[in-house]
Formats: sequence, C-alpha cells, structure tokens
Amino acid sequence: MATPRVPVPVLLVVAAFSRHVALLEQARAALVGETFGPELAEHVGNLAAQEIKPISDVRATSAYRRSVAFVIVRDALMQAWDNCG
Repeated sequence: MATPRVPVPVLLVVAAFSRHVALLEQARAALVGETFGPELAEHVGNLAAQEIKPISDVRATSAYRRSVAFVIVRDALMQAWDNCG
C-alpha cells in the first residue's frame, strides 16, 4: 500500500485571530511532501499557533487565541485527511 503523502498545493488560512486574515506559510510548507498522520497534524498546529499574530482584547487574550488556532488547524487537517479516504 502506498504511503499517504500530502499533495501539492496546500493552502492554510486562518481568520478571527488578528485584524487580518493570515496565510500560514511556515505551517503550509511543513505539510508538503510529508507522510500525513496525527503527529504531523500536531506539528503543523503548533507551527500555526506560533505563526499567527493574535491580538488581545476584551473577548480573548493572545495566548488563548494561539491555543485555539492550534486546535482548529490540527482538527481541520485531521478531518480533511479523513474525508479524503
């Protein structure tokens, strides 16, 4: 059976963490050509959380927004991969 690889192109974009939509270049680059699995989704989620430039305001702190970005990116990647099969 073939090893599942992440196809090109991949685009990762998040919104609602800062004043602007963010294109996650480092997180995207970490996916391309790699064997997909939960470990890779965790790694890319961490990269996404580091790459965003979140604001703190009355609704949420920047630390909370980073933790949410991690969860959203990780879970979205896992769901997208599950839907491909």
